Amino acid sequence: MVSESNKIQAKINGENRKISKGFSIFDLLESLDLNPLLVVVELNAVIISKERFGEIEICDRDQIELVHFVGGG
Repeated sequence: MVSESNKIQAKINGENRKISKGFSIFDLLESLDLNPLLVVVELNAVIISKERFGEIEICDRDQIELVHFVGGG
């Protein structure tokens, strides 16, 4: 179990959430069962390229917007 001291606060699509310290954008997407190939990520008003999802660590109080595409007809 992860203790509260190992958590940070981030705002994801307007909702405050606690996530584990050290989470990358890729880790966040994985924890939300989102396919990184089908998601656009905006971190603090900057769009992040998919190639950088694994290298950018989410910091306390970051604001993240996730837009994912759903196929259908």
